[in-house]
Amino acid sequence: MAGAYPPAMKIMATWSREGRGLAIGILIGALTVGSAVPYLIRGLTDLPWRHVLLAASLLAIAGGAVVRAFVREGPHRFPSRASTCAWRARSSAIAALAWPASAISATCGSCTPCGRGSARFLAASLEARGGGSYAGLNASAATFLVIAIGALGCWIGGWASDRWGRTR
Repeated sequence: MAGAYPPAMKIMATWSREGRGLAIGILIGALTVGSAVPYLIRGLTDLPWRHVLLAASLLAIAGGAVVRAFVREGPHRFPSRASTCAWRARSSAIAALAWPASAISATCGSCTPCGRGSARFLAASLEARGGGSYAGLNASAATFLVIAIGALGCWIGGWASDRWGRTR
């Protein structure tokens, strides 16, 4: 995550001066949906977890190839010193160093807000009530939906930051 989010946000920010918050919100929403794709694969197929991981990895590689081939910085580039100056600001450094902690928390199985914990929770919930589904979705597909809905919050947050200010 630390290798994808900051460079993607920097590139996205170079494409707009007005509406930059919304653009970043849409980007983070898209990355959120992308991180939920393994649950969608598992929800739509009966593949063993190793094959789900392989399919998700192949999709990530394909996405990287598309980015490499077609994505460039926009016309509103930042001076090269901007990134080093950001490290001098305490809040920026703390936020950047928080990314590894975020990645670790995303892999923990006991943490229900993250996908893995949510999928286990939803599966156990279905099992406790004797089977069934969530509006026709199995636990993995429902987990995808729960995570992917977060993209809407990213979009709203980006819009709100443009409207009322990013620091609020």
